[in-house]
Amino acid sequence: MKYGWDDELKEEEWCKEAEELDEVKIPIALLNCDKVIRETTPHVFCDASQNAYGACAYLIREVEDETVECRLVAGKGRVVPLKVQSILIPAHLAGMTR
Repeated sequence: MKYGWDDELKEEEWCKEAEELDEVKIPIALLNCDKVIRETTPHVFCDASQNAYGACAYLIREVEDETVECRLVAGKGRVVPLKVQSILIPAHLAGMTR
């Protein structure tokens, strides 16, 4: 799929390319001991604003046969709620906090 960030996606093209998702293989294991690893480096990305934050950590490994493996270790994100919620305290409990 080669689209620009602001390109409009046509539904029939997207559906056709989405069928190829069955071919995507995502390894579950973070560490694979059957290959000789030359170098391992962690990569952490994060960004934040007043409205949200996000962070992710990857493990990049260079294997002996010159291939590179990338594994997502963890990811986290939060957004500020649209409505501020207040906690309503029942009257009989409110008297106990005074």
